[in-house]
Amino acid sequence: MAFDRTNLHRIGGGNGQTLWLYKTVDTHADVDTSGYFDEMADFMNTSDVILAVVETDGTPGMHVYGVINTGGVITLTNLTVVV
Repeated sequence: MAFDRTNLHRIGGGNGQTLWLYKTVDTHADVDTSGYFDEMADFMNTSDVILAVVETDGTPGMHVYGVINTGGVITLTNLTVVV
């Protein structure tokens, strides 16, 4: 699958850091692929945090990712697995 911008929501933030909520039918492995969020490179900063609910069409899981924006390429750091 691919990133779906309609499923990404800004929850809040300040001081250059944003907290995002994202839900998808994609797996954790898909979401954690470098470039998955590249479409959002103009809006996401290094140190932003994404709460992601994945595999919503099966057995959902929740992951917390840290964002790294390097020249418009978004990569994620898996901060913790909640479920």
